[in-house]
Amino acid sequence: MYFLFSDSPVCSFEGARDLGVSISDSLSLVCDVLAHPTDLKFHWRFNSSASASASEVRFFDPAADYVSNGTRSVLRFSPASAKDYGTVLCFANNGVGRQRDACVFNVKPAGELAMQTLARPTDSSTNSGKGLLSGDLNYQTVQSCLC
Repeated sequence: MYFLFSDSPVCSFEGARDLGVSISDSLSLVCDVLAHPTDLKFHWRFNSSASASASEVRFFDPAADYVSNGTRSVLRFSPASAKDYGTVLCFANNGVGRQRDACVFNVKPAGELAMQTLARPTDSSTNSGKGLLSGDLNYQTVQSCLC
């Protein structure tokens, strides 16, 4: 006897992930969710932390900014200025409903993450993100230090 449970998506990790990247450098944000059914539609949103008085909210374009396959979506994020640092949220929805709590990525200048080791997935096969979606992840270890 088998029981199949249907549930709206939930993030595969708890809490927020703090990531560092330099201006004009790029970072792949990998959003994995748990859901059944797995036919998902992803949405990415950015909230700028550059100004306490006026927060900028931006939505990413699925045709240009990210790729999704199954329960994974990968956003290529590249800050062009200080206003491009902040919180990136990833949501998914399926036939059951919308993800209640987003997967949260706090993107900060690389130097702010002093002495913290970050694992960044890199796609060694192409720049399209295809390798990131297929599970073919290579990790490069990046250490930043304010010494």
